[in-house]
Amino acid sequence: KFNYMIKEIARYTSKEIEDLKKLQILELKALQAQINPHFLYRTLDSIVWTARAGDNQKVIVMVSALTDFFRVSLSKGKDIITIKEEIQHINSYLLIQSMRYSSKMEYEINIPEKYHQYNTIKLLLQPLVENAIYHGVKLVEGKGKITLSITEDAKKLYFHIADTGLGMPQEKLDMLNMACKKCEGENIDSYGVVNVCKRMKIFLGPEYYLKYTSEYGKGTIVTVPIPKNLKENGHERQL
Repeated sequence: KFNYMIKEIARYTSKEIEDLKKLQILELKALQAQINPHFLYRTLDSIVWTARAGDNQKVIVMVSALTDFFRVSLSKGKDIITIKEEIQHINSYLLIQSMRYSSKMEYEINIPEKYHQYNTIKLLLQPLVENAIYHGVKLVEGKGKITLSITEDAKKLYFHIADTGLGMPQEKLDMLNMACKKCEGENIDSYGVVNVCKRMKIFLGPEYYLKYTSEYGKGTIVTVPIPKNLKENGHERQL
């Protein structure tokens, strides 16, 4: 029994080291995705044209939002940040996008202050919001809306990212939810969603995964669960 226990400890330690290596790689990819040359180029291009038009106040707002966006993206190397910081990051991103696509989108963030002190995984929501913009509201005529809200139960918090975009048929929805649950990227057509799925699995465990609901022609909602007891050194899971 003693030898068996030693082997199990060694096996568990080896798995934790391997998970940490995977997490570091995914974290690096997430950061690289944030410093997106296309997004940065388009934003700076918008700032230049706004400056040429003489709208100095709008230039100040966009530059400030871009600065805040990258500041939270870095977060001094931390993997876990507060929900307040994550909201600041999302707000900066959505502010920039809404100014760039003023005729196509608007947004609303409905997360009460009482949730701000809870922790979340850094860069968890932005890839999903980006997905909602480019695969949702930009594909329909007129102006769409992105809404970020939160609910809770005894042990978990649930982020909800809703868009009034194109939505998806039931078959595609079922495939997407199965892929998110199994964390298999080949059935997910967005790098951002794959990245979020894998980071959630390593940080939080297989019981935490994205859940999509959608109605074709009306929009999509993605629900993101996180534990209330998420600490700076990771989720306190029972071994």
